[in-house]
Amino acid sequence: MKTFKFSAITAIIFFAIGTLLFILQMVTDNFSLLTIIGFYFVVAAVIINCIILLSLIVLLILNKDYPESLKSIGVTLANIPIALLYFYIIIEFASI
Repeated sequence: MKTFKFSAITAIIFFAIGTLLFILQMVTDNFSLLTIIGFYFVVAAVIINCIILLSLIVLLILNKDYPESLKSIGVTLANIPIALLYFYIIIEFASI
């Protein structure tokens, strides 16, 4: 249960920060320091989430607690489609 809580809290934190940066980017509506901060946030989030994902896969193999580990992996991977959607929206609005 501890791994699920950790991955869920991490996913919620990254989702909240990413959504805040997305909303601020949409409000400012120009290429600015916020865009650069958002880029570095995404790079850091990808690195941290990959480390978490790899550790969850190792726990899945070693502990064989399949439901818990798979649930944690799913929560960790849930932010990927959201981040891609935000990226697509920003690129579409930036090209107008």
